[in-house]
Amino acid sequence: MSNHIKNKDLFYYYVSVSGFNEILFDYQGSYLTDEKGELITYYGGFIGAVGALGFGSQNSGKGWQPLPATMHIRFFDPIADQFWQGKFTLPQEKLKELFTRCEYVEILRPGRPTICPFSELVVNASPSGQVFVYAGRYPTRFIGVYQAQKTDMEWEPFYFGLGYPNKFVDSREVYVTNMRSYFAKNEHREFWRNELKETPSPYEPAYWQRYFKQYAWKLTTAAPFKLVEYNADYVNGEMFNTLEHEANLFRNATVPYHILFFIIKDDGSKTQLRMEFDQKYMMHKFEQAGKTGRSIEFHADYDEKAEILDTYLTVQGQERIELEAKVVENMSMYFK
Repeated sequence: MSNHIKNKDLFYYYVSVSGFNEILFDYQGSYLTDEKGELITYYGGFIGAVGALGFGSQNSGKGWQPLPATMHIRFFDPIADQFWQGKFTLPQEKLKELFTRCEYVEILRPGRPTICPFSELVVNASPSGQVFVYAGRYPTRFIGVYQAQKTDMEWEPFYFGLGYPNKFVDSREVYVTNMRSYFAKNEHREFWRNELKETPSPYEPAYWQRYFKQYAWKLTTAAPFKLVEYNADYVNGEMFNTLEHEANLFRNATVPYHILFFIIKDDGSKTQLRMEFDQKYMMHKFEQAGKTGRSIEFHADYDEKAEILDTYLTVQGQERIELEAKVVENMSMYFK
């Protein structure tokens, strides 16, 4: 089924949001408009109609809508006690191309028909005020990064916009104190607590630029295997497949950290392997390999008898840079 009704020029999509540091989006200040400046949809707050178990969601509802031309956004970072606001022009041609793409072949489940994968506009806000926008659902494509500006607003309208009952009003001071306490104690926030101590920190744009640095690299494997295709997650938030005709080409892309790849022998037998690395570890290794500015080969050499995967980077004129995966798994049994 297509995600585009041509005669009405409507597209099937919704907005999903996420934010570092318990960031919350203001419902009144976060919305999309079309080319005429007319409202398409709100997002942010906690919208009970699209939530689960009565808690609501910061996402918008799903439906047939015009292509967005402008994104309005306002969000609050309780750890820094700071509001941010922005108005950004979106690349309509790029969005239209993705929202109407229906030739996508899902390599993870061979034999399934082509699908229309893009039905989600992902908005990710950072404590530096930067807003990262993606088209997604599966796979995920980076659309652009935008810079919001510091602002302020009355507390109660924002608080009520989150969906809290009017008779239970936490002051801004109390809310910030509670969220800082939660952030400091929650075990799932340990990574980001440590990141705040880094230089530059997530409160600086330079911190996020590292996640978007591109290198000329390709994935390769040793004989007797030949690389067929692979699916990768990248540190900048993208996720997409590289099919057979592109698999052995150098490409300019950010650093991969999770790869499912397919290799084949001369007898036609195919093996599917999954490897996963720590994101910061991989960024460091690619930075090390990329110092010369030359193309990087990412090797994943499989010893079928020993069931061992040897992973490393090479650059012409340099010694190999060893890689150690967190996870290596033979996935062949799931794709027979």
